[in-house]
Amino acid sequence: MVFKIAQKEFKELARDGHFRWAVGIAFVLLGASLLTGWRNYAETRQQTEAAQHGERERWLNQGEKYEHSAAHYGIFVFNPPTSLAALDQGINPYAGTSVFLEAHKQNLFNYRPATDGLGLRRFGEITAAATLQILIPLLIILLTYSAFVGEREAGTLRQLLSLGVSRRNIAFGKALGLTGPLLLLLVPAAIIGALAIALNSGTLVIRDGWPRLLLMAVSYLLYFSIVIGISLAVSAQSSTSRQALAVLLAFWFVNALMAPQVVTDFARAVHPLPSGLEFDSLLREQKRELAATTKQRRTELEQRLLQEYGVREVKDLPVNVNGLMMRNDEAAQDRLQDEIFDRLYNGYERQDRIYQAASAFVPALGLQALSMGLAGTDFAHHRDFARAAEVYRQRMIRVLNESMASADPAKMREFAGTSIRVSQAGREVWERVPMFAYTAPPLGLIVKNCGLSIAALLAWFVIVATITPVAVSRAKIL
Repeated sequence: MVFKIAQKEFKELARDGHFRWAVGIAFVLLGASLLTGWRNYAETRQQTEAAQHGERERWLNQGEKYEHSAAHYGIFVFNPPTSLAALDQGINPYAGTSVFLEAHKQNLFNYRPATDGLGLRRFGEITAAATLQILIPLLIILLTYSAFVGEREAGTLRQLLSLGVSRRNIAFGKALGLTGPLLLLLVPAAIIGALAIALNSGTLVIRDGWPRLLLMAVSYLLYFSIVIGISLAVSAQSSTSRQALAVLLAFWFVNALMAPQVVTDFARAVHPLPSGLEFDSLLREQKRELAATTKQRRTELEQRLLQEYGVREVKDLPVNVNGLMMRNDEAAQDRLQDEIFDRLYNGYERQDRIYQAASAFVPALGLQALSMGLAGTDFAHHRDFARAAEVYRQRMIRVLNESMASADPAKMREFAGTSIRVSQAGREVWERVPMFAYTAPPLGLIVKNCGLSIAALLAWFVIVATITPVAVSRAKIL
């Protein structure tokens, strides 16, 4: 009987002209967003790879110079897009795509695509994730709001019950019948996503691209099941179709549109963070305080070296004091900057935890956080890349400082008309700095970071699966 009701529901929807228009529009929007997302991903990946190789050539061909000058010459590194970013761009347009690595300074990310366009253009952009998170739930509501109350108003609910069909069977049948239109949308989307993964040869494909795509599909299906259950429960308990539609549209508006912005603002208020200008000022102030001790630390280093090598004057030392001092200074600055940046990033993570915790009240927030995490476009991935870039920067500076420290003092030259004698290096030293390569974190870490969202979605599913049959069993006949 459940399948007969599902078949009847699907046939009635298929004959409805408004339904066909709604599904057609949703299909076009979803298909267009998938194709647009894939095109943007392909272009971004191509540009990123070309830029990274160009940076490598620029670094190797910078010519002969003082190693510290090369350290300030620096290198740009670029965050490679993941294949699933074609589905969900997450924070990538706002977090920045590249960072400049240089001596003494750990920089914030630059080149945020969201800042390059007008606000109206960004508002008009629609991604596959936005379509699935906002438009598909709206379509579900429009398909299900009259599932019970419409039958009651038409007088057919009483006829079905008189045939011995239970309310729960009616609910399961209608839910199954309404799943058909969703499959018409989601199956092609899943096929397109799978083809995108298969055609891509990026990091996530080699490691865990398929499991991520599968978990993403399961997450969205779980969320759609929650929306279907809520819609059926509201329809069963509403007095009129208009009331059911009003309640469900209010739920959709709060859940999909209002709550994300409200919770984001609340998280910022609870855990305020400095602006870019304030953060830069704090960083400069801390570095000035450290620089004030440079002279004292240099004196201590020289005294230790004089005693170690048994000579009376610095010029008689067989090592490059400037190189050793650069190495020590850089290590001290690295520790200071790591601490300051960790405080900043920890603040963002606290805001993110509030956002995920709010999914206990708003299921869409949990889905959004989990979708970005699986796509590799959330803050956890951004921080992981930032950490990898900083490790690479420190390694680059360490290689250059070690080259200076081991330079033969007899072969040094005066620097820019000063009395300071410096070493000189070339391509052989630049090649000691390896080309930057980044590997995304494993799936297990992402599941751990999104634990609150996963728990909230599962809890919502269990609660809705428990309450919906109760609400349906108590539905009014007249």
